[in-house]
Amino acid sequence: MKKMFTPLLLTLLGIFFLLAVFKMPPMGNPDNPTNVVAAPRYITQGPQETGCSNLVSAIILNYRIYDTMGEMVVIFGALAAALAILGREHVKEGLSPLKVEPSPLVRIMMVIYIPFFIIFALYVIINGGFSVGGGFQGGAILASVIIIYALIFGFDNAVKRLPAKKRVFFEGMAILYFTVIGFMSVFMGKNFLDLNFLGISMFQKFLTLGLEISIGLASGVTIASLFYILKKVERG
Repeated sequence: MKKMFTPLLLTLLGIFFLLAVFKMPPMGNPDNPTNVVAAPRYITQGPQETGCSNLVSAIILNYRIYDTMGEMVVIFGALAAALAILGREHVKEGLSPLKVEPSPLVRIMMVIYIPFFIIFALYVIINGGFSVGGGFQGGAILASVIIIYALIFGFDNAVKRLPAKKRVFFEGMAILYFTVIGFMSVFMGKNFLDLNFLGISMFQKFLTLGLEISIGLASGVTIASLFYILKKVERG
């Protein structure tokens, strides 16, 4: 009976998804709701309804906020799966030497430039709340800074600088933020993740900026954690 449950469940899900596809509007039809309803509303009412000065941010962080939350769930799910299979990294006793020691010039230049890289990553993340988005992009920059540091100054040194106990909060930060804001909006009688649940434009802009920051920090630290896990497997 148990062996039949999984194929039956997958078959039912497959039928459900196929029926959903057949119910979708035909692709390329100019009379689709996305063309005659959604797009005109985004353009004409987007700034007023969302409080965002940029239309892209209005769509990503308001009209399509479920999709953005789903993307963060996918990233967090990938990390959770990797942790479930491979586990966290650990620091070996005594810092393990690098196979190829970088030149002193490279080390000095990275010490100088890394703070500027971090500032640039934070700028891209925060500016994303007022422009065309930047949470994921700034997060990728932040992750690259962490990875560069690990490659130049050693894996064990990087783990000691940013251990798992410091990363764990940021890894789930975005999902936690989405969930809290979602239930707050429901509690106020609005739809889940309706950022305008208080009817105050400035507060809505503040929540949008918070979403961008949480997305950037969460995605950056999650990518870095995935690198740490893969580095642990490589090292053995």
